[in-house]
Amino acid sequence: MATFGPHVAGVVWGEQHDRLLNFVFRAFDCCVRDRELACAMTVDLFGRNPHLVDSPDLDDDAIRAELVPLMAAALRERSSHTAIRVAVGHAAWQDRLARSRGAGTAGWHSAFGSVRTFTRHLRLT
Repeated sequence: MATFGPHVAGVVWGEQHDRLLNFVFRAFDCCVRDRELACAMTVDLFGRNPHLVDSPDLDDDAIRAELVPLMAAALRERSSHTAIRVAVGHAAWQDRLARSRGAGTAGWHSAFGSVRTFTRHLRLT
């Protein structure tokens, strides 16, 4: 993992941190359609769960299994189950496409797979 930038609360900020924050913000913004509220919700999620910043690897299934339900819980009062599923899927799609630019058809297929790897952690009933 490439690291750069300042130390934030003892953590050297890196690309995986940016990816993690972008993923959460995209999902929140997709549901609430208010950038200021999505920013506040993102800060709140990480403020309540600071250990997520210590292990920001979205490719780790254990991290996804913890993060996605926390996101769903934060959105549950503001959005329907369907909207939450779509928002998490959209954020996963955008994350994968950003990482597979220039991969052609393989990039699209990996994006579909990425959506499934994230949305399978949703327990919205």
